[in-house]
Amino acid sequence: MAGTGDDYEDARRATLLEALPRELTFAGFIDHAMRLGEEDALRLMEAFRLDERLTSEFCEEAFNAVYAAVERKAPEEEVMGLLELAKTFTTSYRTRMMPPEAQLLDLTLEAARQALVAEDEIARSDILRTIAEEIDQAIERELVSETEFFSAFRSFRVGLERDERAESSIASELFDADETDVAQLMDPMEELATSAETRKEMLRACELVVVALERFSGRRRRGGAR
Repeated sequence: MAGTGDDYEDARRATLLEALPRELTFAGFIDHAMRLGEEDALRLMEAFRLDERLTSEFCEEAFNAVYAAVERKAPEEEVMGLLELAKTFTTSYRTRMMPPEAQLLDLTLEAARQALVAEDEIARSDILRTIAEEIDQAIERELVSETEFFSAFRSFRVGLERDERAESSIASELFDADETDVAQLMDPMEELATSAETRKEMLRACELVVVALERFSGRRRRGGAR
């Protein structure tokens, strides 16, 4: 505790995590967190995102809590707070369980989305160069399988294009819910419009990844990135 600020934060997060029950439900987590101060509650959430007790069952309980809050007409602030927690924990769980190729794909596409809104062409070019270099290094250091990474990339693009043609709802897939459940949380037409906009952005990001590899990759790829 007498060490640096970072040491204190790490120690505090570890202490808060250790205080959680071994058998933990989402409701139990919320109840425990509400007894803490705001800063400690945030530290606990950060630490728990990497904990083994964060399981698929826990994530399912989190979304069930959101639906239950909607059913009992809880205040909007409570519903949105639970929804944000459910999404955060689900994203963390999926990331932890992802193979390295999928993790690299997520990081790559996030960087490409930043390139989409870069202030000028120089900034965009720098991001694209970084994307190509990070992919090359991950493959060269055998952190990922080149074949599996590009297979995942192609599958992701094909999936986006398929969902675009079908005008599908991202929320339905994310929450593993039907249209009735989604309608309880948001306006269906607004969600479909948001889904379409998000897909178009991700498809543009995919194109930028291809551009990055064509311009800056030092590796020769059979058949090209496309």
